[in-house]
Amino acid sequence: MTQEVMRESRRIINDLRPPMLDDLGLITTVSWLSRQFATVYPAIALNQQIEVRETDIPEELKIVIFRIAQEAFTNIGKYSQAQTARITLKITENSLELCITDNGIGFNVQDTLAKRDDGRGLGLISMRERAELSGGTLIVESAAGKGTAIRASWQANIM
Repeated sequence: MTQEVMRESRRIINDLRPPMLDDLGLITTVSWLSRQFATVYPAIALNQQIEVRETDIPEELKIVIFRIAQEAFTNIGKYSQAQTARITLKITENSLELCITDNGIGFNVQDTLAKRDDGRGLGLISMRERAELSGGTLIVESAAGKGTAIRASWQANIM
């Protein structure tokens, strides 16, 4: 029983900050996360568009970007009923941008955030807090029948 608890503890720790993030970098880790998602949710086609180099991403943002992507993928898999999803990471003129979208059933963002008492909306709040605490912003756009877009960005002065 103790060994099982230790295995589960290691699994949770690795899910929170996988060693490959430090060893191989964010781009490789996001690709791994995408493959994991495709294995667990094979009915959702996931497209990945990474337009940055590893050296373009500040070390302190790598875990933030990973955890936002991880939470967004979890929400897509559990709630969206999507057929397709997309993750994009790119640099624009002034910022580093992470965008995760799906073509699922969508939801009312304000209603979901207001339902914190029943545990719903906590993932969205967590993503927003991570982005803001690291100097960025997070915008969630969704509507019934319109899918969802989660956009996190950090200004160039942070990079």
